Amino acid sequence: MSTATPPPLPQRIIMPRRRWSRWRGWLVPGLGYVLIGQRARGAVIGVTILLMFTAGLLIGGMRVIDSAFIESTQEREDRASQERIRKSDSNYRAPTPVMRTLQKPWFIGQFFAGPVTLIANYVGATWGGDKGAPFSHARVYEIGVLYAAVAGMMNLMAIIDSAYRSGNGGAR
Repeated sequence: MSTATPPPLPQRIIMPRRRWSRWRGWLVPGLGYVLIGQRARGAVIGVTILLMFTAGLLIGGMRVIDSAFIESTQEREDRASQERIRKSDSNYRAPTPVMRTLQKPWFIGQFFAGPVTLIANYVGATWGGDKGAPFSHARVYEIGVLYAAVAGMMNLMAIIDSAYRSGNGGAR
């Protein structure tokens, strides 16, 4: 009597939903890849993004992360006094959140590097008392801003790619 073994069942890989890999990929750069089983790719991407972001902070200082909403006490007081002066003009309209964001467009790119951006922005705005950490000047500041923004854009591409791969079972 011969015993025939049944054919092996195809391996099923359980992938996370796309939206979960997106959010987790933003929270921790590279985590979207780890969740779909591509650990090496996730580690390389995550370390690269965090190193580039850190290099931007080291090159330009903590204030290269400069959002329109997390401000030092001094910046908040200056903005409030300018708005009080401008309110006397009948044609003045207070800036909307979108307008305030577009005044500092580099923060949009930096934001995609993850919560580390918000933490660095808060630390830079509150470090050293009312004025916050000092701003860098000249080319050094611009290079630091650029590094942090490129790190955010790289993370955005990783988020999109890992979400696409999670929908295709890990394939391209």
